[in-house]
Amino acid sequence: MAGYTTYSGLSNVALQNPLTKVLPDSGYAAKAQSQYDPSYNLKVTGLQNTLANNLSNLENSKGQIVANYDKSVASQNLNNELSKNNLNNDALNRGLGRSSIVTSGLAQADVINNRALAGIQGDKTTALNNVALQQANANMDEQNQQNTMAANRLDDLQALADKLKDKDLDRYDSELANNRNYYMQQLNYNNAVGQLNDNNYWKGVDQGNWQQQFNLNKSNSQFNNDLNLKKYNLDASNSAFANNLNEKNYNTSQGAVNAKISNAATDVYSRIYGQFNNSKDALSYLQSNKARVIGQMTQAGMTPNDAMNYYIAMSKDLGSKQYSKK
Repeated sequence: MAGYTTYSGLSNVALQNPLTKVLPDSGYAAKAQSQYDPSYNLKVTGLQNTLANNLSNLENSKGQIVANYDKSVASQNLNNELSKNNLNNDALNRGLGRSSIVTSGLAQADVINNRALAGIQGDKTTALNNVALQQANANMDEQNQQNTMAANRLDDLQALADKLKDKDLDRYDSELANNRNYYMQQLNYNNAVGQLNDNNYWKGVDQGNWQQQFNLNKSNSQFNNDLNLKKYNLDASNSAFANNLNEKNYNTSQGAVNAKISNAATDVYSRIYGQFNNSKDALSYLQSNKARVIGQMTQAGMTPNDAMNYYIAMSKDLGSKQYSKK
C-alpha cells in the first residue's frame, strides 16, 4: 500500500546557518588593527617629532638667556665704574682728594652695584628655571596626549572590529533568509507531491484510472514547480545584485540594515513598528523590553542565538529610520 510520507531526503545544506562563515572575534580584531594602526602610528610619530623640536628650541633659548644677562652684568659693572670715576673726579676738582666723603661715596656705589648684580642674577635664574619648567610641561603634555590616544585606540579598534563583523552578519543574514525560503518551497512541493500520490492511489483503486490521473497531476505539479524555481532563481539573482550594490555602498550608508529577519521576528517587529507614532518611541520600547522581545521570538520557534541576532538587527533598523506617523 502506497501512503503519504513527509519527504525527508531534501539536503539540509539550505538550512545551514551561513553565519558560521564569519571570522572569529580575534580575526576581526587583527583586521581592524591592520587598518587603524598605520594612521595611529603616524600621529604618535608626529607628536614625538613636535616634542623634540620644542625641547630643542627651549634648550637653545637657555644660551641666549645666559648671553643676554651676561651683557647686563657687564653693562652694570661698566656703569658702576663710570659712576665711581665721575665721583672721584668731582672730588678732585673740588680739592677733596681721598676724603671720607669720597671714600664713603665709592663704597656706597659698590653696594648699589652689587645689589643690581644680585637682581640681574636672580632674573637670570628665574628665566632659566622657567625654561626648565616649559621643558617639563612639554614632556608631560606629550605623554598625556599619547596616553589619551592609546586609550582611544582601544575603543576605536573595538568599534572598527564590530563594524566589520556587522557588515558580514548583515550579508550572511540575507543569504540565510534566501536559503530558508528556497528550502521551504522545496519541502512544501515534495510534501504536496506525496499527498497527491497518496490521494491518487486510493482513487485509482476505486476507479481503476489512478495512474493516468497521477501522471497528469504530477506533470502539472512539476510544471508549476519549474515555473516557481525559475522565479526563485530570478529573485535570487536580483537579491545577489542588490546585496553586491549594498555592500559597495556600506561605508557611506550610515550602517543601513538590509537583513531579512525570520517570520517569527517579522511578526514581533511589525507589532512594535505599528504600535508607535515614531521611530524614536519604537526604539525606546525595544531597548526597554529586550528580554520580553527576545522571549517572544524564542517562543515562536527561534533559537536564543538567532533571536539575539534579530533583536540587534531590529535595533539597527529602527535607529536608521526617521519616521513619524500622523
